Amino acid sequence: MLDLLTQIGGCVLYHDYRSGSFRDWSGAGNHGTPTLAGLTRGGADFHAQSQLVTVPYASGLDLGGGSAMTAVVLFAEKYGNNATNGRRPFEQSGGFFTYFDGETNIDFFIAGNSAGVAGIQSTIRTTKCFAIDWTAGAAPNLYCDGVFKNVFSATIAATSDTSSIVIGNRAAADRCVGQTMSAICFFNKALSATEHAQVYAALRAMKWPTKATGRGTNRIGVASDCVAGYNMRPVAGKVFDMSGNGNNGTIVKAISSSEGLEFNGVNSYVSLGNPTDLQFTGAFTLSAWVRTGTKATRIFSKDDGTNRCYLLRIDTATGRPELTIFRSNAAYTIEATSLVADNNIWHQIVGVNDGTDLKIYVDGGIAGTSAGVGGAVDNDTVNMEIGRYNFGGGSEYFNGTIKNAQIFNVAKDAAWVMSEYQKGARQVTFKTDFGARETIAAVGAPGPLTNTPWEVVSGTHEIITTTINGTPVKAIRCVTAGAVAIPASLFRVGQSGAARGGFKFWMYRATLANLAHFGFIGSQKSAPATAGFNGYRITSTGSQFFLAKMINGGSSTSQVSALGACVHGVWYEYEITVGDGGVFTTYLNGSLVNLTGGSGTNPTTDATYTTSKFLVADLDAGDMLALGSVDGEYALEKQLGVSNAR
Repeated sequence: MLDLLTQIGGCVLYHDYRSGSFRDWSGAGNHGTPTLAGLTRGGADFHAQSQLVTVPYASGLDLGGGSAMTAVVLFAEKYGNNATNGRRPFEQSGGFFTYFDGETNIDFFIAGNSAGVAGIQSTIRTTKCFAIDWTAGAAPNLYCDGVFKNVFSATIAATSDTSSIVIGNRAAADRCVGQTMSAICFFNKALSATEHAQVYAALRAMKWPTKATGRGTNRIGVASDCVAGYNMRPVAGKVFDMSGNGNNGTIVKAISSSEGLEFNGVNSYVSLGNPTDLQFTGAFTLSAWVRTGTKATRIFSKDDGTNRCYLLRIDTATGRPELTIFRSNAAYTIEATSLVADNNIWHQIVGVNDGTDLKIYVDGGIAGTSAGVGGAVDNDTVNMEIGRYNFGGGSEYFNGTIKNAQIFNVAKDAAWVMSEYQKGARQVTFKTDFGARETIAAVGAPGPLTNTPWEVVSGTHEIITTTINGTPVKAIRCVTAGAVAIPASLFRVGQSGAARGGFKFWMYRATLANLAHFGFIGSQKSAPATAGFNGYRITSTGSQFFLAKMINGGSSTSQVSALGACVHGVWYEYEITVGDGGVFTTYLNGSLVNLTGGSGTNPTTDATYTTSKFLVADLDAGDMLALGSVDGEYALEKQLGVSNAR
């Protein structure tokens, strides 16, 4: 898609909410600011009247005042039952906007002047992608799913406007589009029929990085102020610059894996060329997640042995991360004082030149400072590469996996480094061996649950093999009512152990009469609906599930909110994120849930709890909690941080 936009030209805004951000990928810098618009796997959620994304006016966005424009909107599903009058996928209040006029028509306006409706030969309900192109003084054209459908009934003249663009709603927040929007594009020209078909096909085919499975780190979104950022997922032989600045890299012999881009240590690397954005003369930051079992490894390198600027590597002798800059061709280096990174586990490595000092960070913490040697950097003409030292045709090739590589033209501070580490670090607590697929007999309380880190608190429970979405999964099944618990300390990676972060689990309720509770912020290992448990729990009961707060040692309950409808006999994926300041956001089966009823709204906020000592599942007979599949999915997870990429 990004290559196609370059080929077609004229794109002034491309938001793809499946990327996990509200960033503009066109390179024009027209990023969006969400108002209660959550991100799901399918895109941005625009179902509540208050949800919208705002794009401030900037040069190039006066599309209704130009000679031509095209708008393309892709929804996650066919428009379906949301085809009611007045819903607006986008609006520039004094300029252009469009809305759905019932199930068969779309209207388009510039400065209040209507192009009339364009009837769709098949109903709106059957369409995922809508596109409108307009040339000044002509009637606009309507395309559905990349195919021409109709011409609007009236011509419209150009009229300038410098208002912000609102996506998913209108500025008054009363015409929500009522759908999950995957992507939206604006062009300052009218696309041809061929270009319409190409854009539709590319949008449908666009694949964004997703969360890695098993032990490791999440693929998190890049920071908004980086000059180049890569999730290291290959597309057509390239890694795309997710900063929107167009600094894409060409892959040479490195291959994709489920966790990042794998380098063979012999002849694989990524060339970023020598773009202006990477020609530093002073402060900068280099950041990446790496996993390697060898030394002699370059992570970032703008250095060919003659033309030398800067590099971040794992030292060939010690296995410690180090940052080097060159000034007047002399090398200045800071190496981590003790921490090694060649032990074949994931590490976050960050090198900072703050203009005065050189600093190296490992796994969120400062690992070394070289005072007074930072500052000016040589700006020789040499390519920036990931994964090798371009000396003598290539040496010091990286042997391992790299992900979440980010480059900044400013010095990032310690708080940012720790925040990025918390976003990226993740550990799955239990990944069972599926070789034998044995069933483990029921265990009564108290005592450890065989071959797991869980403890039986009450009742009896067993380990079984079942399936979720056709995948074999090991699970805890309740035989007689009671609770199982796991210490939150087992989730710890570096600086974790806090209530902040994301909790994800799969739970199954056997009958309508059963009560299934999951306590995800707790101070005791008591059942989360009984005395002794202070904290939060998700409860599935009857035909609904809700988020509840247990207070006063469990003697009273403050129900935060009814989350929504649920049924028994079905596996559900629950995810609750607890952000800075105690802001809660809840997802069911990957979709944002708007908390309604009770005493709260989504997101609710409670900064009272800063730590979590135990996770507790309180189940009735037949209820189940998934432990994991052979590929590490369907496991209980704790994500150490909350990013907008989830």
